Amino acid sequence: MAVCLWAELKKAHRRHDLPVVLGIGVLALCWANTMKLSDPASLAYGYSMVLYGLSIVNAVVMPLSMAVLGSRLWDVEVRGSACKLLYTLQSRGSLFGAKVALGFAEVLVAPLMELAGTLAFGRIYRFTEPLSPAALGWFFFCTLAVNALLFFFELMLSLFFENQVPALGCGVLFSMTGLFAMFMPPAFTRLLPWAYYAVTLSVGMVYDESTRISTFYPIPYPVWALAVVVALCGLVLMAGWRLVRRKEV
Repeated sequence: MAVCLWAELKKAHRRHDLPVVLGIGVLALCWANTMKLSDPASLAYGYSMVLYGLSIVNAVVMPLSMAVLGSRLWDVEVRGSACKLLYTLQSRGSLFGAKVALGFAEVLVAPLMELAGTLAFGRIYRFTEPLSPAALGWFFFCTLAVNALLFFFELMLSLFFENQVPALGCGVLFSMTGLFAMFMPPAFTRLLPWAYYAVTLSVGMVYDESTRISTFYPIPYPVWALAVVVALCGLVLMAGWRLVRRKEV
């Protein structure tokens, strides 16, 4: 397993995965920074504003980003028809496990960058809202879980289709519908697993049209939503392993 993981790391280096992974986090933070974080009226709920804004950004950016990462991870083997040769050198389980481990490590980068960026925004703009470690931790784990779900689903599509267009097409579709789902009724949003950036939110917002001021407030953590995402991650991984085990090469 260690040898397989090392081989995947060498492939990732050749594919220049690190700049892509870092670029995803930078894009999300730059987009979040366009909010009026320096407005004196926003400082009292600065952290809540950032977490809410990042959830909207993630709903747009992450589905397509996870599709790109997932398709790139398996693209060489599928496009080059190299699986038959690889399976003479290593087991299917070791190859699949190494790719899942590397993929999860890549998926982990963006939530970590967003967590660090939120703390940096607080220091740069001097938020007066008290920092809530629980809210930050909840945001991190929920973002990581939804990102992992999207990544493993796109990885499964890359296994099922030799062409990577279906995986990327789903990423585009999920990004478009994820944005609209943020503003749809909760009953509809709960039907879209890729839109659970909104369902797992621990921050609510009320917009006053007369004053054009948005007010943010904490809401109870939807533990059930995180449990749903984790369960779906397990199911998608099992389906992916089933494809690898039964796929003819």
